[in-house]
Amino acid sequence: MINTIVAFGDSWVYGDELVERMDGQSREQNSIMGFTSSWKIRNQINLTGKIKKHYNIHTINYGVNGGSNEEILFQLLSYIKSKNYDPDNLVLIGLTSPIRNFHWNNTTKSGWKTPSWSLESFLGWGPKELTSDRDYRTWWELNVKYNINGRNDILAYIKNTLSLKAILDIHCKNYIVWQSIDGDMYDYVEDDYDNILLHHYTDTEETHHEPMDYLFEKTYLDKLLKNNTTQTQIWLNTNKPCWRGWLMKNHSDKDVFFKANFHPTELGIELWFNEFLKYYIDSIFAELNKEKI
Repeated sequence: MINTIVAFGDSWVYGDELVERMDGQSREQNSIMGFTSSWKIRNQINLTGKIKKHYNIHTINYGVNGGSNEEILFQLLSYIKSKNYDPDNLVLIGLTSPIRNFHWNNTTKSGWKTPSWSLESFLGWGPKELTSDRDYRTWWELNVKYNINGRNDILAYIKNTLSLKAILDIHCKNYIVWQSIDGDMYDYVEDDYDNILLHHYTDTEETHHEPMDYLFEKTYLDKLLKNNTTQTQIWLNTNKPCWRGWLMKNHSDKDVFFKANFHPTELGIELWFNEFLKYYIDSIFAELNKEKI
């Protein structure tokens, strides 16, 4: 029986830019990183707030601003170790852009998330010890020049999603995974690179080179993620539109995005929940009810 719904993700799941209506002001206040004192109000109108109200069920939101898929993985591990964990809970995961990385920094002595492509973005919110460090900025620019490309993004995405699957399949009976942003990542994989990735040797010392083109096909990952899943374990990230893309396609004529940072407004959250996500949550509840009979 599902008593709690637990959500993981980036700022879309967290509810960035949603703030309290005070003194007649609009909730749609653009704020740096979305940090406000209106935690109670935010949790009423973000994704888990909508879910809690609709199903009258306890919810927990592990979403974090600027979060990476690696952080989602770490948050899931923390949840499993916590008192909140129950294998019967429904886990919701909104995956984010694969260009975001999480690593421990030797200067700040802390963990930092970095949007690989954009130094300008990082300079706007990163720690001063790094943003003012000329060597760090040079390293970033050289890393982008030599290592940042769509293929490496997909490889990181494969590793993160398969790691999530391994943990979810062992510890969580019920889950739904979708893509919140950058659902078109496979469209930007370079096609002029050498596809030879694996080299191995036989007992005759003959070298074999294996092409790995299939790694960059969305259908391949889709099959891996759905392998040996149940009716209450649902992967939507590789065969359904991302949250942002869905809103743009179906409701571009409505006020569904904040203008500053393009996060979903309360309307954008409500429409996506009611017209998309709710169908899959309902299907899990229906499946579990069938099992009781």
